[in-house]
Amino acid sequence: MSENTLKPIMRFKGFNDDWERHKLGEISEIKTGPFGSTLHAEDYVEDGFPIITTEHFKNGELPESKNNVPQVSTEDYNRLKNYILNEEDIVFSRVGSVDINALVSKSQSRWLFSGRVLRVRSNNVIDSQYLHYELSTTRVKNDVVSRAVGQTMPSINTEILKATSIYLPKFTDEQCKIGVFFKQLDNTITLHQHELTLLKQRKKAFLQKMFPNKEESVPELRFNGFSGDWKEVKLGDRLNKNTIKNKDERVTRVESVSNKTGFTLQTDQFENRTVASDNLSNYYVIKPNMFAYNPSRINVGSIGYKESDDEISVVSPLYVSFSTKDMSDRFLWYWINSSRFERQRAIYSEGSVRDILSYNSLSEMDIRLPSLEEQQHIGQFFKTLDDTIEQHKQKAEAYKEMKQAFLQKMFV
Repeated sequence: MSENTLKPIMRFKGFNDDWERHKLGEISEIKTGPFGSTLHAEDYVEDGFPIITTEHFKNGELPESKNNVPQVSTEDYNRLKNYILNEEDIVFSRVGSVDINALVSKSQSRWLFSGRVLRVRSNNVIDSQYLHYELSTTRVKNDVVSRAVGQTMPSINTEILKATSIYLPKFTDEQCKIGVFFKQLDNTITLHQHELTLLKQRKKAFLQKMFPNKEESVPELRFNGFSGDWKEVKLGDRLNKNTIKNKDERVTRVESVSNKTGFTLQTDQFENRTVASDNLSNYYVIKPNMFAYNPSRINVGSIGYKESDDEISVVSPLYVSFSTKDMSDRFLWYWINSSRFERQRAIYSEGSVRDILSYNSLSEMDIRLPSLEEQQHIGQFFKTLDDTIEQHKQKAEAYKEMKQAFLQKMFV
């Protein structure tokens, strides 16, 4: 937007007029949901009319079905008819995430909204889909948050929302084009997220079927060309504990392990960080094809695996690191991510407040192994699946970033 005009940086061809500034209360009706004295949690029924609250659109989207949504009886529904949602209404969270809004679609039409929700119903001056995205811009979100009241739990009311500044194209045709453009972008994001969810579910199912159950010697699902029982061994018989200290190795990158993305591992429990101390004499070198975990913080996903093409790094003395012998690394990695490992982890872990899994306890776990060739097939299968999952994740993230960039440039 230039200093003297109300025009966005980017817009569709054929439109050049200045945009108009309004207060949200001037172009819409804003209503608070029913107060707690009007409706209580004990009034909910198992099968009735849905009533949404703030928890149902924290990601900016409303649920498509009434499953897991509170519901009220026909009597209460008729009593609360002033709080019915229509298609193209917009809902805001009155408390908490006050900068999040969601557009009501046909799926939620005629649902109710709770006392923790504000309903925005636009008039004929503005296209509702456009308004939904205008209210999703950083400018508007920051403005709403800055005027919210409350120290620990931000909250807004009808007056705060009414005073929110809105910028509109002069012609509804331009509003509609912008709304449709972002809706198509959202549909693409949803498509990739849906595919991502399906792939993760598929991986979870394969992890169940491609490793034998406790009392079984073969898995439910197996690659063609492989037969025979899997051999049960102690995990420790196939592991080598790492005892190499940093002073014995040349480290190309100094890192410790914390709680996010790992030394590029397929886990959410590790994060690359520079070690603050110059004294690394007790730190362990982690080379490619090694595993590491903190025995005092063991849980699902807390064991990390360093891929073969990753750089050398180090972990603090709190961590245990190990490598495999006569076993496929990737086979072990995916076994660790299966329920087979989790069941044994629960058995071998110690501690009342926090689970502790010593290396000796880890070594005592039983694991069934097929031939090395079959292990490699299984490991590669899941690696390919993980690569596909990562591709869809990156595409979804790229489209989300693209959406944010367009929100910055296509609105005043």
